[in-house]
Amino acid sequence: MVHLHRRPLRARQPGGQLRTPGDGLPDLFALDADGFWAFSGYTGSSFASYRKMATGWAARDIVGVRDVSGDNIPDLLFRDNSNANRTMALRKGKAGVNAGADLTSLQYAANAEGGVDYTYATTAWGRTDWPMVLGTEDNTGDGIPDIWGVHKDGYQYYFKGGTTTYGDTSGRDEDNWNTFLTIG
Repeated sequence: MVHLHRRPLRARQPGGQLRTPGDGLPDLFALDADGFWAFSGYTGSSFASYRKMATGWAARDIVGVRDVSGDNIPDLLFRDNSNANRTMALRKGKAGVNAGADLTSLQYAANAEGGVDYTYATTAWGRTDWPMVLGTEDNTGDGIPDIWGVHKDGYQYYFKGGTTTYGDTSGRDEDNWNTFLTIG
């Protein structure tokens, strides 16, 4: 729980830590019931700033905020459960003043590089089939972030990331992962 002016933010999905604005300090992205939040400049005890980036995120989940497209600028990868034809989308970040990403480019599709959210996965990544999805740093050595997912069958799967879509699964972990509240 994060306190905002003595009011707690009950985040349903905290995640996506990264040094986004290029100030060298960790950042955090989180979702509440319907909002997308950015917390910037973690100093070890608090964040230097925070802001509600957008509303309308009840049907979305953050997969990760990392450089997916390969241009050395952090991007936003998210699951869009409201769009059955595009269950995962990539919002390409624009360069910020001090390197990193300009946070406004991650706020809305119109502000992003290219002015749209790109389809990263078409079908099969809905919350019913994949209750938990988490982006992770590159684990294969190709410089592209990868994805962990827990399928409704209870197994945890590892997918190689790609710059425009995800790759093949390269591993399956033991069963009963669907009994956990979260992965990460």
